[in-house]
Amino acid sequence: MVSRVPVDQNLLIDLVERRIEAPDVEYKRWMPLAENFERANIARHLCALANSGGGWLVFGFEDDGSPSDPHPEDLSPYSQDAINGIAAKYLEPAPHCTVHQVKAVSGRIYPIVRVPTHGTVPLCAKSDGPQNEKKRPEGIVKGIHYIRIAGPQSVPIT
Repeated sequence: MVSRVPVDQNLLIDLVERRIEAPDVEYKRWMPLAENFERANIARHLCALANSGGGWLVFGFEDDGSPSDPHPEDLSPYSQDAINGIAAKYLEPAPHCTVHQVKAVSGRIYPIVRVPTHGTVPLCAKSDGPQNEKKRPEGIVKGIHYIRIAGPQSVPIT
């Protein structure tokens, strides 16, 4: 079930301005979400965040916390429908994520995805990511449950 509780705007701004990765926060650079490899990676993070109590996926930042360039003019690939489409393709049950557009002090807008906790049934990958040259799936593997661990990382449950 989707929470109807309003999201704290100060929290959203803090996610963009402070940029500290944690088990419940994953930062990603701008990426072409039309590519299957990128979509599979995002699905793995959505799964892991949901299975670890929920969290946030913030687009537009490098691993070191610096803004990712170039900043796209069209943010429609990061829409709520696009993100939920990724979840529906790769995850079972598919979570319903919400996407918030947050304006930073710099004036740039960043999409922040709120990933809900899984509820009573943990999320599992229902589809493989694209195959690499060794014919192995990349990004996400069908039948695997992912969680967040210290680092932070999104990894299979072992």
